[in-house]
Amino acid sequence: MGIRFLLIFLLFVYAVPDVGAVTHQKITAFMQTNQAKKLNPALQRRIFALLEENDMNQHLDLLLGFKTALTGFQRDQLQQEGVMLRSLIGTVATATAPAKAIPTIASLNFIENIELATPLQQRRGHDEKP
Repeated sequence: MGIRFLLIFLLFVYAVPDVGAVTHQKITAFMQTNQAKKLNPALQRRIFALLEENDMNQHLDLLLGFKTALTGFQRDQLQQEGVMLRSLIGTVATATAPAKAIPTIASLNFIENIELATPLQQRRGHDEKP
């Protein structure tokens, strides 16, 4: 009985796909939802590129916009999804998060928008020409 149970268990484990796996089909379906409208176009393109590269575990630098100031519970929710808040000013935060968590983060009702962060360029002096 013990060996039979073990074989059935192993067959089940290897036969059932990983429900948490991020697939092209899941991302495509997500991009057609209202939650995907929270993502700016650059972030949407980056997610598709990472999906094609099979690198959805890569962490991305993000700008998060919130509907209101974050509560402690909301901070905990973000942390559970792998979001590391770096700075928070009012209803805007800079953060780092794994690409695979973006759909879940966007589904949180307190998130207003998510942008791919880009480095600021150094300001040129008034005498310098572009």
